[in-house]
Amino acid sequence: MMLMSWLILVHPLDTMAKNYLEMSNEFLILILGYYGFLFTDYVGDPTMRYTFGYIYIGILAGGLLLNAINLVYTSLVDLVSWCKYKLYIMRQKKLLE
Repeated sequence: MMLMSWLILVHPLDTMAKNYLEMSNEFLILILGYYGFLFTDYVGDPTMRYTFGYIYIGILAGGLLLNAINLVYTSLVDLVSWCKYKLYIMRQKKLLE
């Protein structure tokens, strides 16, 4: 909780998108950590625990999907930027010849 508070106040990463992704990751860790208590004997009904387990897996899969989408998006942006840079270098070489 303290790390999430620090992330919200300081924004230590270089872009806001990275800051928001890190904040959402920390929030998921916090929620899923608290959610773990539902798998103990506090909930006596096993079918209810199975239901909570499916919800837990859904939340976890949503977080993983969010991170995978971010990974693909940033990779594509970096690839396009690299291609533009290479194209610029090739044009500069042709102008110098």
